[in-house]
Amino acid sequence: MATEPRLVRCEAFNDCRAVGDAFKANLVVDMLLNQTSEQDVLRLKDFASGLVYAAGGTVEKVGPDHFRLTRPPPPPPGPETSGDREPHSPKPLVGTDAAALPLPTAR
Repeated sequence: MATEPRLVRCEAFNDCRAVGDAFKANLVVDMLLNQTSEQDVLRLKDFASGLVYAAGGTVEKVGPDHFRLTRPPPPPPGPETSGDREPHSPKPLVGTDAAALPLPTAR
């Protein structure tokens, strides 16, 4: 995952896909909106805010029409995230007995 800022120059709201793709592949994305209409600037800032919020990151205003989207680095692989765990059976619910549950009735 790249740590250098990825620059995305937006001209219209349709460039939100480029912003999202860059954000998935990079920890830092610089979004330039100086060639974007006022309406699309608002929409792109709203999109970027939701994108960053979902990832637990931040948005910083670097300059006029220049925003930096940053997300936290991924956690290092460990025993919980290594993917080499054996599948396990789900634990039974505490305090429930399947035999005590009423059966659905036919109508």
